[in-house]
Amino acid sequence: MLKQFMECPLPISRKLRLSVLKRVLPPETEEFVVDVDYCGARMPLNLLDGPQRALYQHDGAEKFMLHFLRDYLNTLPGPTTFLDIGANAGNHTFFMAQHADRVCSFEPQHALSKRLKDIVAAHPPLSNVTVCDFALGTEDRTDYIYDVGKCTGARSIIRNHADDAVAEEISIRHGDAAVRDLGLDAISAVKIDVEGYEPLVLTGLAETLRAHRPLIVFEHSEANRDSYDGFAGLQKLFPEDYEFFQFDRRGAYRYHNARRGFYTVFPFDYDQPVDAVASGGVANLIACPKGTAIPQTNFTAWPFETRKR
Repeated sequence: MLKQFMECPLPISRKLRLSVLKRVLPPETEEFVVDVDYCGARMPLNLLDGPQRALYQHDGAEKFMLHFLRDYLNTLPGPTTFLDIGANAGNHTFFMAQHADRVCSFEPQHALSKRLKDIVAAHPPLSNVTVCDFALGTEDRTDYIYDVGKCTGARSIIRNHADDAVAEEISIRHGDAAVRDLGLDAISAVKIDVEGYEPLVLTGLAETLRAHRPLIVFEHSEANRDSYDGFAGLQKLFPEDYEFFQFDRRGAYRYHNARRGFYTVFPFDYDQPVDAVASGGVANLIACPKGTAIPQTNFTAWPFETRKR
């Protein structure tokens, strides 16, 4: 009955339903799965996991970034390929499947990658999506991904973790070799969200980035800053003549604007504290070839039918 309450189309906000769920479930419950539509696909969502709960409550997460990537691809001629590196719940994968000719999604956590594969297999319109159950790095090897937070989106290969943290053995592929094996062409845009592993992903994709020169959106935090050895160190991870932008807090990170998918971009200032422009100490940067005509603003909201819930 509780599952039916969370899924049924009653005129009750999803935020209120989640509040009811939190009060009803026993504290030790680790999973509560409902089936929900997102980007035209019917998919299971574990409402006790942060990234999947966001898809349920807000009909998508980081909508400012989704709209930006959509708007950028719409400016490009010819076929386009989008790489979602650190796909997790599939927020970017399934949205971008509607706008890119091909999407390649990388998620090394076994349960999450299986979930993505099952959703793709069940929906023929998602035949342009390829799900890879490994991470990208600088070499082929196995490693462990550790719980460093309260949800699957906070698990990390590289960040500090408690000695008793839950660990999962995962596979890592050399980025350039994986791209060649997958036969990926016309790579136009890349999103990277790998909890501190970004430098190794970028290093392993050096040949691919030089050849395709895609636009890249990646996570930046105070913790990441220490690994770059200054702005020059950050620049070395990208091909020559790349420039950097970020999303304006006033456009992207205020709660209501983030939900509606509004964005404004401006030049990135490495010396400015992340907290000054982004909530939670995490920003999303845009790297692209110098002179690229990127979208600057969007004030077309996410459909009202989804925002009002």
